[in-house]
Amino acid sequence: MASRQLQTNADKISDIAENLVVKYLNAEHKGIIDPNHFDFRAAKKNIERLIGKIDTPEDAILYSSAMGILYAAEGKFPQAKVEYSKVIKLAPKFGDHFSNYNTVLIGTGDFEIAKADLEEYFSNDGKDFELLLNLFYCSCWTLDFTSFKNYYESVRGMDILPLGIKGRLEFHYQNIEQWEKLGADLSSIGIDIDLYSEFYKLLNIFHDKYLYGALRMHFEIDDDEDQCLIIDVYANISSSDVLNLTSKFESYMVEYAVANDNRQLLSKFLVFFKDIKLCQEEEFSDIYSSSDSLVV
Repeated sequence: MASRQLQTNADKISDIAENLVVKYLNAEHKGIIDPNHFDFRAAKKNIERLIGKIDTPEDAILYSSAMGILYAAEGKFPQAKVEYSKVIKLAPKFGDHFSNYNTVLIGTGDFEIAKADLEEYFSNDGKDFELLLNLFYCSCWTLDFTSFKNYYESVRGMDILPLGIKGRLEFHYQNIEQWEKLGADLSSIGIDIDLYSEFYKLLNIFHDKYLYGALRMHFEIDDDEDQCLIIDVYANISSSDVLNLTSKFESYMVEYAVANDNRQLLSKFLVFFKDIKLCQEEEFSDIYSSSDSLVV
């Protein structure tokens, strides 16, 4: 009988972290984040029990990376950033932890840093093509998709792209024209790119604090009396969640706008959260519905 190799504590911690990624961070159907879920309390207790004393850089990397994933699963991206910042100081920048660190930066709204790192990564022949999705999400922040298009077009249609992300990358690529049309039309209602970018960052941070999965939106310009951008945000949520999230986001925006003396954020953007299960596919397959009356 062949002997079975016993798991080390490091193996067990890695399994805990991987389970959190599969069950929560890669599961868009999960919807609302419950930071008080038993799974998270149990994971933290087990990680701390298994790590014991942190005596070596390897121990520190193992602990901080696992805790970073745990915090991300709880929607606590600022705490996750603290942990992964420790990892990046001890490990190679573009090593095994780069993907998670970059995703955490997006969760905290650090798009500029995340995008610059991705451009450096792909310019140095990086091969984790799933990170092209991150590059796309960063590009939505300023509506500048130049680097995403350049790097994606260099591998578009090739077998080196993982099947699981090939379709998603192509979907985003096909919709870039709509994103760019949105950028061109914003000025017609008095929104410049800086104001849009500030809003997009706030919405992204709020979304990743409360909801699993990628930020899925549809934009529509109201160019009548209100002169604002209407944003529908789609997620796997209940009708009560719809009301709760909408109310929370309004309060969040008011608090931020008052603290930063930027009342335009309150008059130029109107956000609605919607249950994706109750929507027709065409409602969220298109990114932007422009108005025929727009003069651009």
